[in-house]
Amino acid sequence: TTVLTGGLGVGTRVFDGRARQPGRESKRPRGLPPGAPVPAAARAAFPGSLAATGLSCAYTGGASLLACVRPAIPLAKAAGELGRAQLLEEIAQRGHLALSEGATRRSLLAEFGAVEGGIFGAGDLLPIPAMDCAPIETEDDFRPAWYSDSVRTAEGLGPMHSIVAVDMSGLFAGISFYKMTEGVLWPSFGVTLPAHALPVFRGMERTPPGSVLPTATTLRLTKGAEGQILSIEAQGGESEAAMRISLSRSPHTKEVLSERTRVS
Repeated sequence: TTVLTGGLGVGTRVFDGRARQPGRESKRPRGLPPGAPVPAAARAAFPGSLAATGLSCAYTGGASLLACVRPAIPLAKAAGELGRAQLLEEIAQRGHLALSEGATRRSLLAEFGAVEGGIFGAGDLLPIPAMDCAPIETEDDFRPAWYSDSVRTAEGLGPMHSIVAVDMSGLFAGISFYKMTEGVLWPSFGVTLPAHALPVFRGMERTPPGSVLPTATTLRLTKGAEGQILSIEAQGGESEAAMRISLSRSPHTKEVLSERTRVS
């Protein structure tokens, strides 16, 4: 997940919600013998989406994680997904700290820790550093450092989805994320974690714990000659049938215009 925001008086910011390699502040596990089957728990990556979304809400103001989550709770209950509803209620109460406290903390460490063959540790539940950063400024836009000009599907990930918006004050915001085609089930809560963590094998170098597991984003803020933000743009959909959406706002009439085009 990547969140990009920008507008007059608030500057431009990127919130990096990409998944992280587990194992922060933990001793290196013994690891799997080369060629051994990989337990599902060893593939589970730590999600950064919740923290990034909560941080962006706090930074921009006018929105809260509670307001974002609340409508989903009755939908989960109506679908019979009581574990998911419980997790959403925890997020509504605790915000981005929901994964690091109470029952969710105990569950993560039990179900994705060493006992189950995973590499999660208590250090993974500490605040994720460097989630809030400035975008790269080019001649005609502001973009995250991991920007891509085309939809790319990483292993285990489905199509990219993007949502863009602009409010009456001229604050632009966008979020991009992948719909997982493969994930590691979190049984206690009926949701899946990203399945692209890299297992630890004996005699092989370990992927640095806490490092970002790379995925791209197509979000960017276009700008005018004087640096003013003109629009927010993103892509979404399957790579062979992707769509580009652009949302702009007239500084004079405040009219919002949207444009959709198929990416060739």
